[in-house]
Amino acid sequence: MFFSNVAFDKATDTLYLAGSAQYQDVLAIIGNASTASGSVTPNHRYAVASGSRGFTIDTQRKLLYGLGSTVAVFVFDLTGLQEMVGANPTINQAVRVMTIPALNVMTGLSIDQARDRLYIAGTGQLGVVDGSSTAAGNTLIQSFNIPAHSATFDPSNDRLYVGAANSAYIINNASALHSGSTLPATVVVGTNPQVNYFVGGFAFP
Repeated sequence: MFFSNVAFDKATDTLYLAGSAQYQDVLAIIGNASTASGSVTPNHRYAVASGSRGFTIDTQRKLLYGLGSTVAVFVFDLTGLQEMVGANPTINQAVRVMTIPALNVMTGLSIDQARDRLYIAGTGQLGVVDGSSTAAGNTLIQSFNIPAHSATFDPSNDRLYVGAANSAYIINNASALHSGSTLPATVVVGTNPQVNYFVGGFAFP
């Protein structure tokens, strides 16, 4: 398997890995992650229809939000997934799909579980979906002109980190972010103008 995304749930000491294997995307779950070492066998493995390009987990509602190759967010019910067994495993399908034409290419997701608010990094924009646990079909978003490539929400401080090209945004009081909000200045993390790279993610204690 090739894993391209990782998320850690500190409250339950659970590690989530998303990636691809053969012709389907895969979600692997490792419990007691803080003590895992050596060759580790995941507690669960699921083949899912989409998610290897980016995902976030709502552990309160047991939902997985995944990004695929289309302009949509795929929502999976973690309680109903069938385990990956054999050479031709069942590919779990999304229970809902959010289509967001306003975001041309989506590259990152992060969830504010307490407020049921989804942050989406897209080409040149940051999108926000309120009531994400029930949103489906053509989904209205609040859109902000940030050259976003990744988004990571810090629930302890109501803070959103947004990765862009050679720079990042740190947005305090993220839950108050709404259309017309004044956005903070960028934090430059790369200084070589000949080497452009995207800030692909963040981690914090």
